[in-house]
Amino acid sequence: MFIALIFVLLNWRMIRDRYIAKPKSINIENTNRVIIPEEEIFSNELKRLVIPKLGIEAPIIVPPEDFGDDANEWIEKNVDNGPVVQPGQYFDIKEGNLAIYGHSSTLKWNSKYPTIFASLDKLAIGDEIALYYDDNRQVRYLVTKEPEVIPANKSEVVQPDQGQGMITLITCWPPGTLLKRMIVRGMMVLSSE
Repeated sequence: MFIALIFVLLNWRMIRDRYIAKPKSINIENTNRVIIPEEEIFSNELKRLVIPKLGIEAPIIVPPEDFGDDANEWIEKNVDNGPVVQPGQYFDIKEGNLAIYGHSSTLKWNSKYPTIFASLDKLAIGDEIALYYDDNRQVRYLVTKEPEVIPANKSEVVQPDQGQGMITLITCWPPGTLLKRMIVRGMMVLSSE
């Protein structure tokens, strides 16, 4: 009983966000600010991630070109401040797979986004993901596959050559562990219809 109480106290934010509080839905206006196919869309210019169904809106942390030798170390140092782009992914994101990491839970009390991806499993085919620039231009994605649990060491899912105009959201799974990873894949929508 005592161990269960300690677990609940240490993981209260994750438990609240995942099991108790209903996510607020965010509306994304479908404006002419959606990026058109001719524009180049570079990952290092992204500023914000929005997942309307989950009520998520957060700054994106983009690594510098000289992030160091260890991409995993850089991600661990920065993921507390928001979702982070996989280091080394400097390309026109229409041409490859943009990988973004976020916490499902963490014991770090100073984390600004300790459970931002705790509800990734609630996304379904057709749900929207939007990325924004400073000037409110947006890149939209639609989820194309049901969320998938994969082994923690399956690193090929974050490689840029996984598909054109693809996004992959990644978090530790189940929340509170480092056992596996949950991924959600989406494809870019290049017009405002």
